[in-house]
Amino acid sequence: MLKEWAVLAVTIVTLLAPTLSCRDVFAQSTGAAHKPFLRGSVEHSEQLTPVQSGLKVGDTFDQSKLEKGAATKNWYKVPPWLAGTWEHDDQTQTSYLDYKTGVGDSKTFSFQSHSTDGFGYQRDRLGGIWDSISVPYFAESVTDKELHTSLHTDDSVIFDSDDRVIMRFICTRTTVDKATNTISSVNQTESFNSYVPYGPNMVRTEYSIKYFDQRGNPIDLSKGWSIERRVALFKLSSYDPSFGEYLKTNGMENLVPLQQ
Repeated sequence: MLKEWAVLAVTIVTLLAPTLSCRDVFAQSTGAAHKPFLRGSVEHSEQLTPVQSGLKVGDTFDQSKLEKGAATKNWYKVPPWLAGTWEHDDQTQTSYLDYKTGVGDSKTFSFQSHSTDGFGYQRDRLGGIWDSISVPYFAESVTDKELHTSLHTDDSVIFDSDDRVIMRFICTRTTVDKATNTISSVNQTESFNSYVPYGPNMVRTEYSIKYFDQRGNPIDLSKGWSIERRVALFKLSSYDPSFGEYLKTNGMENLVPLQQ
């Protein structure tokens, strides 16, 4: 299951195969074969919706008043090479574009960035491994003077196949002044993470992260990659009833686990 801090650690769309830029939708396989499917587009949005009331600069922060939307689990099938727990300690940025100035930079550089992430916690009747992205997702961290919050309401897997998985994340991040409980800064991000096998117990993550202001206007775009190393194998969790309901609702009742 994805962790919010893992979203910050990955990037790229320009490395995606050209065939993935179409908007066609493929059906999920109901058998053992993992048929590719695409939901939506891998192209960045030109603009995002302005942030909701209560999350703008100058607003008094009150988590209880945030509009988070209905709780949803977006299930997807995990290729065997991606199942398990992964870590990386650094990543490489390959390009940067400032939308305000129009100036871009293709200088490549690496920097320290530790991240841990896991994929897969359910298994279907034929042995397939599955995971879900749950939204809304809210996280916060605290310093002496500030509260930092992240709200995800529209995360999804947009492409899934035997040799590539692509995820899209939409996040609103705020910084709150603890002394006044008012929001001092806000930004939104749209991130695409593309995962491909890179060797035994290794995965290459390519990322593209576009930042927007509170009005939904673009600020900048950065792209790059990181190499993940597997630190733990897939571990089956207790049965999640919503997994079985998803399979039944989508015509895959034959995959519902026998032992629940």
